[in-house]
Amino acid sequence: MMTRLKGWRTVLVNLLFAMLPLFEVVVQVANLTEFEALVPTQYLPYYALAVVLANMWLRRITTTPLGKSQ
Repeated sequence: MMTRLKGWRTVLVNLLFAMLPLFEVVVQVANLTEFEALVPTQYLPYYALAVVLANMWLRRITTTPLGKSQ
């Protein structure tokens, strides 16, 4: 099973580690009036999903290490 996850393990582990501590922060930020002006509350789950998918897509197309041009 681990070979089937090759290339995805980093993404999965980071998602798991980020979920708990970020949940409280996301709730606090989402309740700010300034943020609600940008992303209405009813669209917040879709916004969060879009951010996660965009980050996973960027990770997928990245071929160079951080700080390296090639």
